[in-house]
Amino acid sequence: MENVIIISIVIITIAVGIYSTAKHFKGEGGCCGGGSYKTKKKKLSNVLYTRTFKVNGMHCEHCKNRVEEIVNDI
Repeated sequence: MENVIIISIVIITIAVGIYSTAKHFKGEGGCCGGGSYKTKKKKLSNVLYTRTFKVNGMHCEHCKNRVEEIVNDI
């Protein structure tokens, strides 16, 4: 009886892990609260110059959008 309970807990844990991983790779959740965040575009009246930054290691669209917005605020 104890073995059945332990096996059930392990199977449920694995299922939740697979589900969370699938959502993360679709950009729907996981590390940063989901991929529904959209950047707020600002209309600047006076732009002196533009600069391009290369950032490695971004795995989700949500993180990319947050970093883009913060850099645009600077």
